Amino acid sequence: MAECLLCFCLNTNAQYWNLTGNADATSTSFLGTTVRQPLTIKTSGVVRATFNAGGGLILATPMKFSAQTQGITFSATTSTNVPMIQMFASGTTNADRMVIAHSAAFPTWGLQYQDNGDKFNFLNAGANVMTVDLANKRVGIGTSSPSYPLHVTGSGTTAYVTSSFLNPDGYAMYVYYDGIINNFGSRALFAKARSGNNTATAIYTESDFIGVDAHTTAGSSGGYGLSGVATGNGSTFSYGVYGRANNDYLNYGVYGTASGGTYNYAVYAAGTLAYTGSLTHVSDEKLKENIQPLTKAIEKIMMLKPKTYNFKNNDYSFMNLPRGKQFGLVSQDVQKVFPELVSQQSFPPQYDMNHKKIHDAVEYLGLNSEDLIPVIIAAMQEQQQQINQKDEQLQSLQKQLDDLKNQVLVLSQSKSLALTNQSVNPARNNIYLDQNTPNPAKNNTIISYRLPAAVQHAAIAVYDVNGKQMKYVSLTNNNGNITVSTAGMSAGSYVYSLVVNNNIIESRSMQVSK
Repeated sequence: MAECLLCFCLNTNAQYWNLTGNADATSTSFLGTTVRQPLTIKTSGVVRATFNAGGGLILATPMKFSAQTQGITFSATTSTNVPMIQMFASGTTNADRMVIAHSAAFPTWGLQYQDNGDKFNFLNAGANVMTVDLANKRVGIGTSSPSYPLHVTGSGTTAYVTSSFLNPDGYAMYVYYDGIINNFGSRALFAKARSGNNTATAIYTESDFIGVDAHTTAGSSGGYGLSGVATGNGSTFSYGVYGRANNDYLNYGVYGTASGGTYNYAVYAAGTLAYTGSLTHVSDEKLKENIQPLTKAIEKIMMLKPKTYNFKNNDYSFMNLPRGKQFGLVSQDVQKVFPELVSQQSFPPQYDMNHKKIHDAVEYLGLNSEDLIPVIIAAMQEQQQQINQKDEQLQSLQKQLDDLKNQVLVLSQSKSLALTNQSVNPARNNIYLDQNTPNPAKNNTIISYRLPAAVQHAAIAVYDVNGKQMKYVSLTNNNGNITVSTAGMSAGSYVYSLVVNNNIIESRSMQVSK
């Protein structure tokens, strides 16, 4: 066993501490000095520890514990300003010092205090791994000079947060920033990424339901649930917001809903709106009521005033209105005819990157021009009905004209034959053919006639307007009448003639009705 040399001041009543213990020790017994002198403890003749005159313990060699379960326990104190360990005697620019190290063999693995700057540095082989900047209230991981309250640098994944919550409103990471000054916007979370081939992603999320769930309680200058800004270099492409959905029963690349406001826009585009697929509308009958046919569509369409115009691009450049000559309607004109298709609209106020307003909202009249399509369809249907009616009238008039032409032709031919026969037949003046009665005829009509006694063979023949013979009735008496049936004859104009010795002597027209 090593011998200990105890140095203390003696007096006439001094007692000695025995190596095997003192049986006469009392509650007032002590080992030490009664004068202002240090107490030194040695082993093997070497100073191991010294209690200085002020009561401080100075260890000449590192403190070692014989078992891993042993440690240092400090007694409780009611004062919060009494330190358990002091690293320096005084001063604020002391040299960097290891507070805790792995071992004598690895003295630069552990916790270091940097007096000049008031920082705690966690070292690995002397390299800074994490810094707690007490002076500036910052924590740096991968950097010894953090610029932000939490500053993380490194390669690969620099931060990974995981948690398990039964509470549906729990957060694996919660970031809160409260500091709106002079109406400029503040950002609770700022992400920036850069890569050598320009394919970096600032924020990437994966989830089994919602990748990014953004909520905003709008203030006096409005709010954005999600704001996307992309600034390009003029030679590639930029997406302010890019949405993609794949491989599910229902896929929505971007879904927007708006309700409860004076103006509600699920999607509002300040510029040209384009798409490569199809644009469909809710038109199912089960979602509609008070369904009525459109009437007098032509009359209303004729009241519209199509115009050509140009937008005021210089006055409203921030609205990204179309440029060049435009073709369309003016909302105020349409409102007089179809007030249901015109409504009050609002272009939102514009803010810069610091959320400072640069343009007020613009109120204007919007036109639902797409709802004019069914009106145009109804007008075309009405117009087609009018065209069909006109076609039927034209066909009827054409038929009547053709009938008249044929009647004139037949009568002309009959008249020519009659005149010819009259010149060769002196008995022509004794021949008479009466007008049929009734005329128009429906089922039967009666035709009276008179013939000279010398006529040996005579008949009455009926022809349609095309000259086709429809009836042929031989006459057996010189004077009398015959009844002609209209069976087999359609309604229209016909010609009947008196035929004597196979020559048409006289003809008249008749009408048949059904």
